[in-house]
Amino acid sequence: MKLEQLTPVRLREALDAFVGIAYPDGGAPDLPVPAESLEGMLKAFTDETPERGGQFRRFTLRLGSAGYPFMKVVLQEHLIKGEYFLVVDTHDDLDIKEGFPDYADWIDLKAANRVVKGKVERRWAKEGLPTAAKLAQVVADASGRTARLRRLRTEARILVVDDEKDVAKGVKRLLETQRWRVDVALDGAEALRKAKRKTPDLVLLDFGLPDMDGLQVLEALRADASTEDVPILLATARQLPLEVLGRANGFLIKPFEGEILFSLIRNLMSA
Repeated sequence: MKLEQLTPVRLREALDAFVGIAYPDGGAPDLPVPAESLEGMLKAFTDETPERGGQFRRFTLRLGSAGYPFMKVVLQEHLIKGEYFLVVDTHDDLDIKEGFPDYADWIDLKAANRVVKGKVERRWAKEGLPTAAKLAQVVADASGRTARLRRLRTEARILVVDDEKDVAKGVKRLLETQRWRVDVALDGAEALRKAKRKTPDLVLLDFGLPDMDGLQVLEALRADASTEDVPILLATARQLPLEVLGRANGFLIKPFEGEILFSLIRNLMSA
């Protein structure tokens, strides 16, 4: 959705839907009152537009939930300049590994956060608000028009690993406009299975995954003789742990533009 199409009233409706699900028994924080303009409404948000890696806009509002205080509503561009969508950022990608105190409780909390995220985003979609599903359709429409102008030809194979199903679909369609063959995995275990079965020429790996984090997937790929030399492009919306730096072949700061993604992939596959 174009930013000018999202009215202050509609953004407030999105926030109301969020707190209704995230705080089923009440106790939600105060929400910003609809302003005369969307720009006025967004003053209540934090501008998290990355300083490096692209100029795509990202606005966040930390509202938390009944079970976790750090959950955010995010309005951002991604893949296509000028197209915005809403997403819930559970903001729980902490480096808590098995064996740490309360590890089991942390895993349960992350699972509960994902349930809230899923319910909110489905409600938004039902109410006609811009979500990643809408973005995926915009990318599909654009890529369909582009593909008809090109001669089909089989090229390199890319494995896209992202737990956001609609975002992964959008990235897949975007990459296919460049005549690359694309497989999608929605979690780390599926990524390892698909990489083993169809050795990719490059892996586009989201760092925040529900079962294994990006570092664990990366280490598993490096430990397998069939994938140890496959270039890995790691995508993240947050600062990476120091141990990750130097392990991947390249990094993308989310949200990112399609052309930047194309350029990085071409450079890595030709290195």
